[in-house]
Amino acid sequence: ARPPSGTHLHHRNEPHMTAVVMRLGPGKLAFGDKGSLTAAEAQVTKCKVKPSVKQGDPIHVLSGDTVPGDRTESATLDFTINQDLGETKSFLEWTWANAGKTVPFEFIPVNGKGKAVRGKVIIERGEIGGDVSEVMATDLEFTCLTMPTIESEITGP
Repeated sequence: ARPPSGTHLHHRNEPHMTAVVMRLGPGKLAFGDKGSLTAAEAQVTKCKVKPSVKQGDPIHVLSGDTVPGDRTESATLDFTINQDLGETKSFLEWTWANAGKTVPFEFIPVNGKGKAVRGKVIIERGEIGGDVSEVMATDLEFTCLTMPTIESEITGP
């Protein structure tokens, strides 16, 4: 039997989560060490830290038991930028100058919410160009060296 419409399915003594809708931005996306940060947020139109898991095949043993396969977690920093080739502090040119380097990053999805995602990524070159008469945008995917962490926004990178 289904509970009546509008009934919440949670235990009496357990607090339930309130529905929250968040929109990305205004926020920050920066690369490098504290003294030499390269800010990218002015060019970013889309950004997410994308975790993934690979689960190896289970191993069957003589006793009939099964040993779970290896579980590997990884993450990427996926984002889209408006190209800024030729600008004074071009982020696109920065990706070309720093390709292959490992640098710290900080992603703050919404300023003032108190949370930042931090980690280290390998910089890759962004595409240059696009369709005639259209905004030139580049999709970037930087591999995270380890799983990024969710930290307090105010502690700084």
